Amino acid sequence: PLSPNPHPANRPANNPPTPQGCPTPQGPNTDRLPSRGLHSRAHPPHIRFHRDRAPHTLTARQRAPHPSPMGNLSKGHPLTWQASAPYRDKVKRDGIAQFLAAYRATAGRVDDALKWGDEIEYTLVVWHPDALRLSLRAPEIITELGREEHLKIPGASVETLWRPEYATWMVEGTPGAPYRCYVGDLILVEMNMRLRRKEIEKLLAAPPPAPDGGGPAPTPGTEWVLTMPAFPRLGCPGSTHPPDAKLVGQFARSLYLPDTVINPHPRFGTLTRNIRTRRGRKVEIRVPLLRDEKTPEAIPVLDVDDPGAICEDDVCDGRLPRAVDTAFDCPKDLAGAMTDDIYMDCMAFGMGLSCLQVTLQARDMEEARYLYDQLAVLAPIFLSLTAATPALRGYLSDHDVRWNVISAAVDDRTEEEMGYIPKSRYSSIDLFISNRPENKAEEYNDLQVDIHKEAYQRLIDAGIDDRLATHVAHLFIRDPLVIYKELVDQDTETSTDHFENIQSTNWNTVRFKVPPPQSEPEIGWRTEFRPMEVQFTDFENAA
Repeated sequence: PLSPNPHPANRPANNPPTPQGCPTPQGPNTDRLPSRGLHSRAHPPHIRFHRDRAPHTLTARQRAPHPSPMGNLSKGHPLTWQASAPYRDKVKRDGIAQFLAAYRATAGRVDDALKWGDEIEYTLVVWHPDALRLSLRAPEIITELGREEHLKIPGASVETLWRPEYATWMVEGTPGAPYRCYVGDLILVEMNMRLRRKEIEKLLAAPPPAPDGGGPAPTPGTEWVLTMPAFPRLGCPGSTHPPDAKLVGQFARSLYLPDTVINPHPRFGTLTRNIRTRRGRKVEIRVPLLRDEKTPEAIPVLDVDDPGAICEDDVCDGRLPRAVDTAFDCPKDLAGAMTDDIYMDCMAFGMGLSCLQVTLQARDMEEARYLYDQLAVLAPIFLSLTAATPALRGYLSDHDVRWNVISAAVDDRTEEEMGYIPKSRYSSIDLFISNRPENKAEEYNDLQVDIHKEAYQRLIDAGIDDRLATHVAHLFIRDPLVIYKELVDQDTETSTDHFENIQSTNWNTVRFKVPPPQSEPEIGWRTEFRPMEVQFTDFENAA
């Protein structure tokens, strides 16, 4: 049975008044709770209940779209790192101009209703007699899942939204519309999570047996959808299906994972290669082994006896000059190498890990800044509470969270920059940004941070306060990693793509989010809470 209807029109008369920032209830109050039956007449017209489905989502006016994963999945031709050189400074300059335009248009915006939502990253696996493997069918499944969204009439809404993620075993799902400021909306969270899982399960090949063990036993090809941060055997031989023996691919140059694990959208492969090229070497992820009495002192770097078997690239074979791509090691050079930790060498080991994130729309910009500071303090606590990453690349780890793995997986700093930029662009925050005196930001902002001086001066000259200007200028010490040739020239008054190019690739524990262009007026100032690891069950994730 469903819990009492959360809609404000059905709140008992003696309930507390509407919280500030929440929409004013419409319609008469009642002195009793509504019926708990399905299709109750007490339910407002924009919410419909189904026995196995979550409530129908909100109307277009109340709807707020969710952001694309990992930045903007634009259409076009992303440039290589070398080809993007003439445009990087322009993207930064225009990105600051776009932030200023958005700020001028929305800084005075007040009394937005609290809206919030979650996003979950799902993992697809397939059963084989020897072991579970990662199923690389996510792109085709996402296409099917998104069919309802793309076919809906203007102004309509859907119950779930689906977006691609970095890896071809990952599916990102969100509720079709944000939740609201009423306690009763908490009831809807687990229901919608269950719905999302069921929608994926409908598209699996040979769906798995029932959770209670009933039904037929799994057969080769049986697929499951899991919510877990890290697939324990990621990077081991035979960890993906369909298998692909072609390693050291052009994007990742990984010794362990083929490029087929990278989402086929050109942004993802370009991002992978550009991080590696900018660094001047492959990413280097090292996690300590959990050591007990049976743990060897060192383990082999390579999982194969014959390094030449995975060294099929023209550059490795000498058919092309080595100068074409120097930012990797040839497997033949690592024959017999040993390491005393868990070594991983590509972006998929980090961005292929799954999380649970929550975005909250604040009443106004100042409240969003306040939320940013408060949630930043809670971030390490929630990371610890949700810790669920005990194994990596087939080994037990002495760490139990994903955070440092992803941080190293997207670390694009050159060796020189490591001397003055202390952290990866995937990291904890460096600054508090609220101006509320009780937050004592002037006392707690005790880190020396590098800033983009030109950006800072432009922000100050435009009237941005020092604390916010420093925050934005600190983001802009990073280079844009993916630039689309077709999108270099933009209207800085109506687009925020260049700003988001920098903002969305600063992956911090919390993110302060600027309202999008005026074409989406229903979306206000928001704060995103990013540290949590996804849990195994919908109940845990909803909690």
